[in-house]
Amino acid sequence: MPTELRTSSTFCDTHLTIMEQRTLPTVRVFAPGFWGEVDRFANYCHESYAFPDRDKRAVSGGTAHLEKAITLQALAVKLRPGLDIDRDQLNKNGFTRAANSRELSTVIEAAVLELYSSVDCTVKVLHAVYGKSSRSFPGSTRKLFHNIDKVTGDFPAELKDAIRTARWYNGLLYWRDELTHLTTGQCSLDHNTGAVNYLHMGMRQNGNAYVIDDVFAWLDEAIEKINAFSGIVFRLLNST
Repeated sequence: MPTELRTSSTFCDTHLTIMEQRTLPTVRVFAPGFWGEVDRFANYCHESYAFPDRDKRAVSGGTAHLEKAITLQALAVKLRPGLDIDRDQLNKNGFTRAANSRELSTVIEAAVLELYSSVDCTVKVLHAVYGKSSRSFPGSTRKLFHNIDKVTGDFPAELKDAIRTARWYNGLLYWRDELTHLTTGQCSLDHNTGAVNYLHMGMRQNGNAYVIDDVFAWLDEAIEKINAFSGIVFRLLNST
């Protein structure tokens, strides 16, 4: 199943990225000038919305899960040299336990699950805001993305467009669904390009085993696009 992701280096201007937030002084506890759209909504939404505790957690969860994904991405970078150890073992002994490959694959898969959870939390916030005014607003993230044109009521057209054009979603959903029930995939180093490939024999892509030729590039782009999507959503919510 295609991931529908393309590499790009520009984050959405409306949403301060986690990496940028890490550069802020740790003693600053109230600095609206440094907030992104999610931060702004989280700090001010209580004046407009009486969210129950579950929805309050969803507000903070979107950023928290994205930050976890970025942390796991950084850990994956640290584990990447271990693939050379597996390769050396294979060349020297004729076999390898591929322990480093499994570690790296596990971390990357955990990052994918965190990315989906970030999107899921964002949709839960949308449901908390618009669900009561629209009976057609589905309760699940999957149904919202797959049935966005059926949503009626006062749900903004800009948000419909953001969801409708999120071509990255189906690839992320497929990977998340399959990882819930399958064992860990495996990573290997492409000796010609230096890229890290991801392979899962239990998942299918056009009838073949599921392969991502450059999983680090995939992860970079997924983080970027989900970060941008959150920025669009919460920018509009901040105007309500």
